Amino acid sequence: MPYKDRNRQRAYQQEWQKNNRKPRCDQGGAITKRNIIISAKSKPCELCGGTFHSSAMHFHHIDPTTKIASISQLERRGSVAKIIEEMNQCILVCANCHAEVHAGVREIFKCHERESNPQGQ
Repeated sequence: MPYKDRNRQRAYQQEWQKNNRKPRCDQGGAITKRNIIISAKSKPCELCGGTFHSSAMHFHHIDPTTKIASISQLERRGSVAKIIEEMNQCILVCANCHAEVHAGVREIFKCHERESNPQGQ
């Protein structure tokens, strides 16, 4: 309702927000997406088996050609379903192993081929 007096309008708006607005954390959105990502990062590294803080765990795409976007980009602009779909295309590795993979020191593909094909067929 428009008021001619700005102070009355401001008081009305503040009262309405106090009574009707939900806290930001109850609205879902980025906080829910962040919680999904952090809980996925609570698992150990798939290469060395170490357990580290979630900030030291990275998602590494097994096949970079299927990468839609990075997990952090999807956290900001993607849906929860897209984040989960993208995480399923990745392996979880610690920052040290991830750096070794990109430096060519550690090979991950042979390890995962053995898991999917245990008899070597």
